[in-house]
Amino acid sequence: MNWYETVMEGHPFEGVYIFDCHGHIDRDIHIWQGSVNADAIVPALDRVGVDAVCVSSILSFTSDWRLGNKNTSAAAKKYPGCIYGYAVPTPFDPNCDLRPYFEDREGFLGVKVHGSMQGGTALDDPRYFPAYELAAEKGVPVLFHTWTAEEIRSAENVAARYPAVPVILGHSGFVAPADRALAIEACRRRDNLFFDTCISFTYDGALEALVNAIGSRRILYGSDINFYDNAFGLGRLALSRLTDEEKECILGKNAKTLFHI
Repeated sequence: MNWYETVMEGHPFEGVYIFDCHGHIDRDIHIWQGSVNADAIVPALDRVGVDAVCVSSILSFTSDWRLGNKNTSAAAKKYPGCIYGYAVPTPFDPNCDLRPYFEDREGFLGVKVHGSMQGGTALDDPRYFPAYELAAEKGVPVLFHTWTAEEIRSAENVAARYPAVPVILGHSGFVAPADRALAIEACRRRDNLFFDTCISFTYDGALEALVNAIGSRRILYGSDINFYDNAFGLGRLALSRLTDEEKECILGKNAKTLFHI
């Protein structure tokens, strides 16, 4: 595929499997401008050639974990093979049980935790442990929202406690470039730590720097749809200085292995 031509002429990507590991549905009173329902996501994926996305519900983080996860389940059932789901736990309900989502063929491929949206709860807070233990049992990844040094450290603590769980540092672990080195060193120490490319605040050469530091096999494509359009992330990756093989690994090959697709 001619990456440059595809991007510059606005064609959808063809001949390469693309799995977006970081998306959202629903919106909330606290994040009204963000995500919408699955019916709006699917055309956006088709427009650029993304084959599938794994989403979590904003409602699950901020308002109602049951309703949010129910909406995610409904989206996955409506668009099988195109939309998959992350089950979202809450630290505030001792009866929170994510097991049914993984036992009833609901289309869930992993667990998503966004502690900063849940009262600033640390990612290694013991109230999340049942969800991590379930992820270990089911062999599914955990995706973390990681924007700060403290989130990187607590994510690494989880990776150390559950070495069989693939732990994905959402947003590649940083907003501030100074935290990039901290995230990279954590990934080097823990074989079960991965990055996604959903770097919300980025710069030219960021992807190449990550690949040079940890290799393309530890990086997954993520867009943060609908906060960001897939065209942004895909264009940045396609026009990067990475090799074709590195691009294809990041876009979908790694996800196929990690998510057992």
